[in-house]
Amino acid sequence: MKKLVFFIIVCFWLSIPSVAISGSNSNPGDWTGNINVFLGMKYLDEGDWAPIEDQLESGITVDFKPRAGQ
Repeated sequence: MKKLVFFIIVCFWLSIPSVAISGSNSNPGDWTGNINVFLGMKYLDEGDWAPIEDQLESGITVDFKPRAGQ
């Protein structure tokens, strides 16, 4: 159940920039944006951090803005 709620919240937050852009300007060429995804792994000293010495990390960054000079 917690995963479903988390998934719904993430989908909601990811849809906000598209709603804001589509409502503010009718020409999509006046906007620029980036979407970046990253994956990684952390390896910590086993003696200090067992049993969580191997940690997976992931993330998404989103950036939308009007083009310069608009």
